[in-house]
Amino acid sequence: MEQADLKARLDALGRNIERAEERLKLKHLFSADHQIKASELRERYRVLCRKMQAEVAREEAHGRHVSNLERSLREWWDSFELDAD
Repeated sequence: MEQADLKARLDALGRNIERAEERLKLKHLFSADHQIKASELRERYRVLCRKMQAEVAREEAHGRHVSNLERSLREWWDSFELDAD
């Protein structure tokens, strides 16, 4: 193995280690209270589904059919709203 090749590989490994250390430092900045729990995720999903179903029902009540693609896009778009109604 050439010296330059070995140095390049060790430098790449060093950068990977530094990135991993940085991620760990950032992870420890958040306490357990800041991490979302599975039950909160489930409730958020339920709220988003109810909201989307209400939007679709409103559209279809006005005679506008909502396709599966549009339904998926609405669900995706609603997922960006962080506040749960």
